[in-house]
Amino acid sequence: MACSALIFIFSLFSSFPILAASSDNDQTLSQLEQVIANSLYSEFQKRMVLNTAQNAIEKGISPEDTLSIVKGSINNEVDAYNIKKFLDTAITAKDDGISETPLINKVKEGLAKKVDERLIVNVLNQKSENMKIARDLLSKNEISNGEA
Repeated sequence: MACSALIFIFSLFSSFPILAASSDNDQTLSQLEQVIANSLYSEFQKRMVLNTAQNAIEKGISPEDTLSIVKGSINNEVDAYNIKKFLDTAITAKDDGISETPLINKVKEGLAKKVDERLIVNVLNQKSENMKIARDLLSKNEISNGEA
């Protein structure tokens, strides 16, 4: 009896960090929904940005980074379709096994410097392509080293 009570108490306390992280994500999602709802985009564009942001978070992109990109984009009056491109590029990189962090940092940097959104998209596409090439070259090098 005492053993089962101990297990219950341990499991209860060990679940608190998970609940806290879940609560943080819920709060970030709530902020994201509010920021998008208050934007000047059409209802269709609002749904598109929100769906893309939720997809980014589900794929493992940090909720804080996602919120930061959406907020910064709305503040800089970035076209909704380019917000989608920003997030989709990070999602694709993550899906391809490439770190999305440098791409997210480029978006944040561009937004902070108020760089034209089309230039940010171009830089993201180029950086993403360069990272794919580097990954492919490294994997080819590993294969040739393994065969030698």
